[in-house]
Amino acid sequence: MLRRLATRIGDEGWSVLQMGRAGLLRPLSPLQLATILRALHDDGELGTVVTLAAVRHGDAVGLSELPPFLRRLPNQV
Repeated sequence: MLRRLATRIGDEGWSVLQMGRAGLLRPLSPLQLATILRALHDDGELGTVVTLAAVRHGDAVGLSELPPFLRRLPNQV
């Protein structure tokens, strides 16, 4: 049991380290974090992807956005 837990902790730590090296993890302002958490609550995981991309790349042009019925889908399941 403890060996499995230690292995899991090591694996998760390695994953976080690799995500940090790839630039996926970075500090967010409190306003950005609140926006993402609100989207997670309102739109579910799938809908939050669009908001997260907009927060991180706000000056870029988005090619598409999920239709409203798809943004609400994760919360209805």
